[in-house]
Amino acid sequence: MMIDKILHVKLLLTLLMFSGGCCHSQNRKPENDTIAQMKEEIQGSWIMKNDATSKLIFGENGQVKEYADGELISTKNYDITTSCNGETSNNTYFLKTFAEEEEDNPSCAYIEGINCDNNHILSLMTTNQGKIIVYERP
Repeated sequence: MMIDKILHVKLLLTLLMFSGGCCHSQNRKPENDTIAQMKEEIQGSWIMKNDATSKLIFGENGQVKEYADGELISTKNYDITTSCNGETSNNTYFLKTFAEEEEDNPSCAYIEGINCDNNHILSLMTTNQGKIIVYERP
């Protein structure tokens, strides 16, 4: 249990070191980044850093495809917003994903960073547990 906490702290510190000044974190929202720019930046393939068999592909059409071990697991709609599941903020961006039939009950994650300073990293934090999830561009 203690080792897990130490690993999470190390991961968080590493993310903070790489995040630089452009991150789209829950603590502040950059004035020069727009949601449209973020939607463009997120497009493409992302591989989970600690599980290379997990992959997300964000399309221009507002859909994200999730793969595990090379097999398509789900196709959902996605959006980048400043509100999700009743939480609204002018200082936070959310990645909201939802199946068409579940649009009223989306999954939400705080966007910590999308390719900050061209580092090829997508960093998210779950809203319900505060878990950091890191993806890299292949």
